[in-house]
Amino acid sequence: MFTIRILVKKKEPDRLRMLNSVQKKMKSYYIKVRNFVVKYERHMSSAALIFGFILDNLTLRRVDLLVENLAIVGYLTVAAVCIIFLNLSGEAKIFGGFLKKIHPWLLIGMQFAFGGLFSAFLIFYSRSASLASSWPFLAILLAHLVGNELSRKRYVRSAFQISVFYIAVFSYLIFLLPLVTGKISEGMFLLSGVASIAVIIVFYFLLRRLAPIAIANSGRPIMFSILGIYVAVNFLYFARFIPPIPLALKSAGVYDLIEKNSAGDYVLMKEERDWKDRLRLYPRIDVRQGEPVYAYSAIFAPVNISIPVYHRWEYFDKTKNRWIESSLIRLDISGGRNEGYRTYSMKYAVFPSLWRVTIETPSGHIIGRMKFFIRRLD
Repeated sequence: MFTIRILVKKKEPDRLRMLNSVQKKMKSYYIKVRNFVVKYERHMSSAALIFGFILDNLTLRRVDLLVENLAIVGYLTVAAVCIIFLNLSGEAKIFGGFLKKIHPWLLIGMQFAFGGLFSAFLIFYSRSASLASSWPFLAILLAHLVGNELSRKRYVRSAFQISVFYIAVFSYLIFLLPLVTGKISEGMFLLSGVASIAVIIVFYFLLRRLAPIAIANSGRPIMFSILGIYVAVNFLYFARFIPPIPLALKSAGVYDLIEKNSAGDYVLMKEERDWKDRLRLYPRIDVRQGEPVYAYSAIFAPVNISIPVYHRWEYFDKTKNRWIESSLIRLDISGGRNEGYRTYSMKYAVFPSLWRVTIETPSGHIIGRMKFFIRRLD
């Protein structure tokens, strides 16, 4: 027994020394990592933003898929949690010291979430957009995507955090409600705005309850910021600058003839063009007397959505220096096909001029547009 006790007593100091050594090494590693994060926080935030954008481009496929929507909800959750803990770090008595230590990581996590959100929105909205008509809204999304780096200091402000979070919530609800209800309309957009206001009010009061000191002087700036964002998004929508998401143009073109083969597939036929024609800004369609011109479009819509779209045929009048409507043709589409619902319109009695066919929703939001020259051969 005596011998055993002596062995135990000899081993105890060794074990304590080993534990102390491990603790010192862990503390040393932690200090090095923390110093590295503090020193390169700006670059790590940018890297997190870029990584989120690359990840979305590689993984996002369709706006109506469950996995894509779970990813967006996940980003929103991460952003909300980071905002809450960032505002708690200045007043939490129990976790205050710990939260201050992880403050740089919270900023990086929030920026990663916002980067993932706005890259996803940019991808989905751009797929549903005609660049000529929707560039202001796409530019706003792009500005929020790249502005994380330039506005890094502003992310420590509660009003700025909540404002960016509200833009993300509103942008998501704009296409989430049509997916849930199977309806695309101006009324559905207005409902998404009401829902976004309800969500941000609940989040604001939760944050004010958890972090009253941090939010004490931010109430009025937050209110005016949210109101301004709400009015701006409504203006962009009714000015037809916001794309008609979740609809998306998969392919479109103008052809000399369109037929269906025995398998039920569309056969698109166009005359062979030389290399000079391929360099033209707008394609040229040669038409003989009595022949029609065909405008083809394949439009993606979610499974539970059926909606009419319109092909608006217009020609450019040089004397009046404006576009003149010639025909407005209704085409009904149904959702579910990954390559888009295929349909076409045709136009007789076309004459030499610059023409365009605009593909749009009943509310006038542009899905896509094709411009081309008509040349008569006889």
